[in-house]
Amino acid sequence: MMKYISFPVLIILRDVSLAMRIIIMISLAAERKLRQGRLKQVMAEMNSIKVNLIDPWGLATLGIHSTGSHSWISYTDDDGKTTTYGLWHKSHSKPVTRVRPDSDVHKNKEPHTGTANRYYNNLTKKQEKKLQEEINKKQKYRYPTNNCSSYASDTAEKVTGEDVDADSWFGVETPRELMENIKEKEKKDPTKNESLKKS
Repeated sequence: MMKYISFPVLIILRDVSLAMRIIIMISLAAERKLRQGRLKQVMAEMNSIKVNLIDPWGLATLGIHSTGSHSWISYTDDDGKTTTYGLWHKSHSKPVTRVRPDSDVHKNKEPHTGTANRYYNNLTKKQEKKLQEEINKKQKYRYPTNNCSSYASDTAEKVTGEDVDADSWFGVETPRELMENIKEKEKKDPTKNESLKKS
């Protein structure tokens, strides 16, 4: 003979069924989040691989150089290739080396190193972008307010935040003053072009 299930037992069964459904829903939601988290992790790893393929050696280097009579900057890319940039008076410049036709910034007119050299390694992408903006700006050589030493000093500071002073006693920026200040900084905190090891 079939026994009927009492009303209190039905309530308990209903509550258990509801609890089970809630547990299942929570489990499914947790699994979805876990999958999403794993997906994000995989995507992050893929992006990292993509960055490494584009930028296999890591980060680049900015150099500031002076001989005492001329100053300039250099950029060594992730492959170890160095390009120099300097501001020249129009009487010393050749159109073929200009970065842009209306600018006095020239490319690869200087050697890779000078008498005094300071390097800023591991440039961030933001710093590299800022450097390219400064290089590609229209610049006119004007002595004494905008010469080779002021160009090198100002560009390095805008990109890295470090002030390598080129001002003489009279407020005129000179390659000799920049050279002495580079040497002074290098005594306290020596640097080298780490990107060259990657070439």
